[in-house]
Amino acid sequence: MSNNDVKSILGFDLMSLHSFSDISSLVEHALGSELLSFINDISIKTDENDADLYIVGGFVRDLLLGRPSMDFDLVIDGDAIRLSNELVSEFGGEVTIHRRFGTAKWYLSEELVSATGLNSLDLVSSRSESYDKPAQLPDVKPDSIKWDLQRRDFTVNTLAVNLSPGKFGELVDCWGGLEDLKTNLLQVLHSRSFIDDPTRMLRAVRLEQRLDFNITDDTVQLMVASLPLLDDVSGDRIRHEIEKILHEECPEAVLVRLQEIGVAGAIHSSMAYIVGEWLETKFALAREYSLLADIAPVYFGLWLYSLSIDESLSVCNRLQVSTKAEESLRQIGRVKSILSELDASANPSDVVRNLDDLSDIALDVLVVAVDSQDVRKNIEKFRNELRFIQPVTNGNDLLELGLMPGPDLGRILLRLKMAWLDGEISSKEEERVLVEALVAER
Repeated sequence: MSNNDVKSILGFDLMSLHSFSDISSLVEHALGSELLSFINDISIKTDENDADLYIVGGFVRDLLLGRPSMDFDLVIDGDAIRLSNELVSEFGGEVTIHRRFGTAKWYLSEELVSATGLNSLDLVSSRSESYDKPAQLPDVKPDSIKWDLQRRDFTVNTLAVNLSPGKFGELVDCWGGLEDLKTNLLQVLHSRSFIDDPTRMLRAVRLEQRLDFNITDDTVQLMVASLPLLDDVSGDRIRHEIEKILHEECPEAVLVRLQEIGVAGAIHSSMAYIVGEWLETKFALAREYSLLADIAPVYFGLWLYSLSIDESLSVCNRLQVSTKAEESLRQIGRVKSILSELDASANPSDVVRNLDDLSDIALDVLVVAVDSQDVRKNIEKFRNELRFIQPVTNGNDLLELGLMPGPDLGRILLRLKMAWLDGEISSKEEERVLVEALVAER
């Protein structure tokens, strides 16, 4: 079914959509025959337990927008834990139970993994939530699908489709999600939403930019009022949301909006004013380069590039980033201070001395970030060629020539490498002559 078909569905009266047959066609098309058959097996088992099975949240939102999505959540308005045990007994696999939240993760059998393309499936009992303190985990209790949808973050994520026999394709819209979907609006369900979970601010902006929606003025006001609560959120949780942002198609748009609303500065004061035209240009340039398979760490390095080393490390501490990421930022900061030594006048050996210990992340960030063409060319040359140049002679060869283990071995090998880099030698024979001279000098 085409996007125009989807739009025609959304053009109908809202009430008629609750049993509109084309929604079931959309679900069938999105899931495909193998996965649909698997879901039908689950729905039959759910029905035998006198419960209904729903597909909820972002999958339904994207389904009605004509956007591809295989990230779906299943909710059972009954006992998901009991159901998961029955499913494992009948279809195989293993299950991990989380009784506090009424959830189960079903690790599928090899046969089902092959058939469906899924490694696991989360089964969740419908429930309601309450928060004793801001930014803390909620208290949960079993409840109806209506109140399960009410605990979602934004109205457009409160839509559900019933997958049960006899009700397949029935749309559940208890909280105005469809109307906001039609008008491209993003808003929270209640005034305490960001108080309950301040990380929703980052998710709101990420979703707004991805869908080309508009966060409502009331929701923006609630975000601004809740900014101080980000201080109470762990760096790990905030970093997790930032990582999701950096995996978006154009994360710079999200970062700009976060800065406009004040979210970036609330996370760390050094991040309040670092997004601008330069950064937007560099993010676009990064997508043109052949960089690491995961571009997100490069985006992160570019985002913090204008900061001092101390400021970058302070941000790292706030976000609890990995030691690897922190070390890459240290390396970037060091090279920023000696960029003039990497200009057109630099010998290849000078380039290697200055860049030899850099991580791939640091190199990719610098290739994109530096504005000097000459410096960029030298970094690219090191990244693609110079760092792989090594002398033919190795440490064992030097030991056979009578040298004792110690620092002299390293110094001679380094001298040979630099000679190759600067064109002082260009053959095995020339290297052998230089080795003999260096050994004799000892």
